Amino acid sequence: MESGSPPSAGFYDFLGWLETNKKRVAIGAATVFIVALIAGFFVWRSGQREIEAEQALSSVKVAVSPGDLPAPGSGEAIAKIAEEYPKSAAGAKALLRSGTIYFDQGDFAKAQAQFEKLLRDYGDTPWVPTAVFGIAASLDAQSKATDAITRYNDFIRNYPGDAAIDQARLTR
Repeated sequence: MESGSPPSAGFYDFLGWLETNKKRVAIGAATVFIVALIAGFFVWRSGQREIEAEQALSSVKVAVSPGDLPAPGSGEAIAKIAEEYPKSAAGAKALLRSGTIYFDQGDFAKAQAQFEKLLRDYGDTPWVPTAVFGIAASLDAQSKATDAITRYNDFIRNYPGDAAIDQARLTR
């Protein structure tokens, strides 16, 4: 069953190959290291950008109590964060919050635009049902009853487990 060569011969063959190709191996290792370093930098920078976006979002003063009206300009300040940090989780939250603030201030067309932008740009976030409901409510507030009913029905059909389902059923 013996092949005629000692078990360590493969190791010595590898060492011989390594000695012959050490320049190529060094270039390959350096290339892999540089690519990994660049990739690590981009991942780190992306995380830092998310942190900056969340800090910017939390720095805007908003109404705390449901009875309080939002401060003037807070909708614009939060919408600006969505523009400055696109494709971030904070950008999606900013669109939802600015839409809600515009709605609370009675600017239903702007609210609808923010909710629609959230659906268009962040269709995979957990806030999609809230944005769909926000669009329906904005249309309803603008006296566009036919469009609002269609959106409420879409909401009921697509998000039957959402907390706002009863309100949607009563509103349509």
